[in-house]
Formats: sequence, structure tokens, C-alpha cells
Amino acid sequence: MKKNLLAASVFLGLSALSVAAQAQGEEIEYDLSEVVTHVEDNRWFLTLHGGIVFADESDFDNGPSFGISLGKPFRNTWGPGVWALETTLRYDDLDTENAGNYERIGLSGQALWFPFSDPFIYPSDGTHYFAMGGIQGARIEWLGEEFGGYGPMLGLGILHDWDWVRLRADARYRLDDVSGKGVVPEASYYTWATTLGVTFPLGETPALPDYDLDDDGVPNNRDKCPNTPPGVKVGPDGCPLDSDGDGVPDTYDKCPDTPPGVAVNADGCPLDSDGDGVPDGRDKCPDTPPGVIVNADGCPLDSDGDGVPDGIDQCPGTLPGLEVNAKGCVIPQVFELRGVHFLFDKSTLLLDSKVILDRVAESLMNEPDVKVMIAGHTDWIGSDAYNMKLSQARAQSVVDYLVSKGIPVGRLSARGFGESQPVETNETDAGREHNRRVEMHILEGENTQPVEEAPAMSEEEASTMMEEEAAPIEEEEIPGSTFGLQPPE
Repeated sequence: MKKNLLAASVFLGLSALSVAAQAQGEEIEYDLSEVVTHVEDNRWFLTLHGGIVFADESDFDNGPSFGISLGKPFRNTWGPGVWALETTLRYDDLDTENAGNYERIGLSGQALWFPFSDPFIYPSDGTHYFAMGGIQGARIEWLGEEFGGYGPMLGLGILHDWDWVRLRADARYRLDDVSGKGVVPEASYYTWATTLGVTFPLGETPALPDYDLDDDGVPNNRDKCPNTPPGVKVGPDGCPLDSDGDGVPDTYDKCPDTPPGVAVNADGCPLDSDGDGVPDGRDKCPDTPPGVIVNADGCPLDSDGDGVPDGIDQCPGTLPGLEVNAKGCVIPQVFELRGVHFLFDKSTLLLDSKVILDRVAESLMNEPDVKVMIAGHTDWIGSDAYNMKLSQARAQSVVDYLVSKGIPVGRLSARGFGESQPVETNETDAGREHNRRVEMHILEGENTQPVEEAPAMSEEEASTMMEEEAAPIEEEEIPGSTFGLQPPE
């Protein structure tokens, strides 16, 4: 007959499951009266004993005692408690002070009564107290004689569950009725034995019914997570699946493919401590202030590459290479417009020059308070006067183009410096090429820097230059020119 016992742990587990289900709007009812949490364990059991045997209160005769017992539970219907029948084979060697060794080998049969608990169920956990009584007989050697004795046996004991074995301690009182032989008189001799032992169940462990209280498809006897909420996918052990191993079950994981080792939040998504949209594991700037736009590395975005993040850059679109202040706006400086070229011996801009100047115009549009002087330079080929006029004309050509792109003429000025300010030697082709350049002198408000004035041209000189520019010449780009923007070396 199977007992349907409801353990406190199962009751609490079911209560937690019911709460979780109601939280999801589902009403779940369990018929707890039908739940079987334990089954009878009627297997044979074997006990190995060892302890001490003693007698005679006055001088406390004592010696070793060893035994082995075999027993089996049985179910009674006439009274309280649980019973077991047991037989014991025991060897005692009692060393008496006045009469030598009282050596006995005895066999007993006894009944064990457990009045308070049932140790013969599976699973069993706890301490069980028992009383025992029976009859015993022994073969005794004493005073040089061998003889038999028999009589009653009574005792008390404790059985404690410990994993798959049990620890046992008991104390027995035994009476040997001896009819007498030789020098041994007819009498009743008593002994006490106290022993400790280990009890082993024999046979296959009973199986619990395959209940699945949380309805996850894994029976309770194999379910390591018996209170899984309804609808949650579980693995073979009955615990919620976590495919990416981030500690958040797949059912609740909003980022199910998180790479191994990445810290996640309650939603299973990578932590983003500063809230910039870049997970901490990839964020090279983990303390970005709120609201700042960042790049793929989690660092403040700096679209124009001037070192000032877009969020605080008051002058976006700065030309690459220009120095700026903390606000991202340019400061007074001289900047060479690499890639601005002209027709040979003319002030006419080439196409690639216009691409560069379009970017210059865009940058100047973003900083309406900045004034700019365009400075023209030549190499030393030709007279000083002619080179001065050519550099002035080329600088003015750049200014005119910027004005055509919407830059107010009042913010621009042109100056020619001819061959007076070389940056490299004029003895080589490469040096002369670099000396033929256009610079942008950036002037900011009251910080306008004084600039060396170019000699003024007379009306006659200007007329002559115009005539020279009008003459047909072969259009030729300056050899070795480069495309780009760069501060002067």
C-alpha cells in the first residue's frame, strides 16, 4: 500500500509555482491529495556493528563486541509505528577481572519498533528512534568449559539517514541462562553491549511516480528546477534553457545571441553602463555623459575630426588639419591650401582647385565671425615685380571664387607675396613646386594678426599684367601638384 504524503518542500514549491502562474494571468489548480512524494522502501537491509560489551558494575568487566545483522521491514495494521524483523550474529570477548575471558558467539532474532517515524520510505531523511526485543542463544567458552546459553534480549537504538546509507547506534541487554557444566554453576549471566554501525539497503532503489508538477515535460524525480513558470522552455534537467549562457533564460532573453563572457542586464542584453548604445564590452569610452552622440567604439562622435565631440562642437565641418579651440572653432593660424592649382603662368583656377575651395567655403560658412586673408606665393623664376603681381592675382582669384560660393566679400582679403617667403629651396624642382603655394591666414575678431603688406601696384603695372594674362598661352598644370589640405611645413 502506498502512502500519499505531502512534504513541506513540495507544498512550498507548488505555492511558488501558483504565484508565478497567476502573475502571468493564468489560473492553475493542483489536486494535492493525489501527489505522491514518497513510496515504501521494503528492501532488505544489512548492518555492520562494532562496539563494547561489559558486565559487573563493581569492577566493570569489558571487552570488544562485533556483529552483523540482516533485516527487513514489515507493515502492521494493528497499531502505531513501523516494524522490522532482524537477525544478528555477534561475537563478544568479555575480559573478567577474576574469572578469565567470557567468550561468546551468539545468534539472536529481534523485532525493531519505530513508534515516531517511518524510516522505510523513499526518499527518507531524518533521525528515527526505535526499541527492540527478542530472544538469543549463544555458544560460550568460560573457565575452560564450553556450554550453551539462551535468554531474552532488549534494547534501544537510533537510526540516522545519511545519503544512501544510515548510521546506527544501539544498546542491548542480554541474559544467558546456563544449566551448568563442570566448574560453571547453573545460573543466569547478563551482559550489556553498546555498538555503532552502518546500515546498507539491499536491492534497487524504489522509483517515485513520474509526476511533473510544473508541467515542463521533465518528471519531478529528475527535475532540478521543479517550479519553472508555465511556458518557459527547459532543458533535460528541467531548468530554463539559456542558449547563450548569459544567465537569463531564453524565454526572457531579448538578446539571445550574447557572446560568451559578456555581462548582461535583466533582459539578457549586454550592459551599457553609460547608456550610449555601445555595450560595455566594446565601449572604449565607458563614461560618456548622457545625450552625447558616440561612434561605434562608444566614444563621442567627432565628425570633422578636430578633436572636439559633435555634442559640444559649435563650429562643425572644420577643415581637416585646422587647429581649433575648446569650442571646436578655428583659431588664428596660417594654413596651406594644398591642391589649389592654376593654369601655367596664369591666375585661372584648375578644376581640382575648385573641389578644395568648395570645402573651404563650407567650413567658412559654419564660422561667420572669422575673417580670412588669402596669401599667394611663387618661386623665384621670373622678376620680383612680376612674381609679386602673379601671386596677388592668384590670391584674388581664390577670394573671388569663395565669394561666388556665398562667403561675404567683407570677410576676405587677398595679398600677394611673390617669391619673398619661400618655404623650401628654389634650387630644385620639388622645392620650387612647394614655394608656388596658396595660404589661408585665419583671423578671428580682435585677435587679428598683423600681416606683411604687399607692395601696391600702379595703374600702369596693373594694365600691363592684364594684357599679359589676355595673351594666348599653352594651358599647363604645375608639374608634381598634390590634392589636399595641409598646414604649411
